[in-house]
Amino acid sequence: MWRKDITHPSLIKVDRETRTTLLAAVEKGDPGVLKTQPTAHQTDVALGNHVSPEGVKWFRKWMLEGETSTLRTNALSVIAKLPGREIAHLVIQVLENDPKLVPVLGQ
Repeated sequence: MWRKDITHPSLIKVDRETRTTLLAAVEKGDPGVLKTQPTAHQTDVALGNHVSPEGVKWFRKWMLEGETSTLRTNALSVIAKLPGREIAHLVIQVLENDPKLVPVLGQ
């Protein structure tokens, strides 16, 4: 399915060099701009395709406990692009329980 990317003046779009820099920071537990700027769909896919198991651990932690809703959303978006039933169930759990989302979803 094709969908148009969101538009936002601070939208993070990555090239190979930016992706490498972001992933290096993630490996060290530093979300950097992921805390404050939304990511493009292509960015989420690029990060998800190249993230190490250690990086996945950080993204999982941030989507559950990230200090900003932007960080939680960006981390969830990356994790949601990874394969596996466990990942899908975790994404659903987060969407159903995030305190910023529950009022929006009406639960």
